[in-house]
Amino acid sequence: MLHPISEEQTVVRTDLLALLMEMLQANKHRELPQRLFAVGDVVEDCVTYKKVAAVSIHPVADFSEAYAAADVFCRELSLPYAVAESADPAFIDGRRGDIIVGERIVGVFGEIHPAVLNAFDLEHPVAAFALDLRAVPGYPVPPGTPSPGGQ
Repeated sequence: MLHPISEEQTVVRTDLLALLMEMLQANKHRELPQRLFAVGDVVEDCVTYKKVAAVSIHPVADFSEAYAAADVFCRELSLPYAVAESADPAFIDGRRGDIIVGERIVGVFGEIHPAVLNAFDLEHPVAAFALDLRAVPGYPVPPGTPSPGGQ
């Protein structure tokens, strides 16, 4: 990174949502609502690729807001997608969905679990989504980079 916001952000990341949760924690003294996004490199199975992620924190942030943000993002990028309910302990049970392109899971959206909020010392709900940019039609992908979902 040429101009990282902080030295901690020069490390290899496997997920952008954790970065955004750290940023919310660092900015918890600021006025709400707060809406942040990040586009950056992540590493998974020794492959580096770009992801986008976004979070929103305020007293009524919820699953619907996460879904709406993911929907607008996918539509603006002309990304044909489907959604399916999924589970992950970082999200509230029943309030997480996968973003599916073809047969591949390329992203997630949902409402962050209260235990995660407590771990980051956050007092308000957080809606979030993340998307593998290799799924976006026309997005430049370096030669030899596996497609999302490893297929």
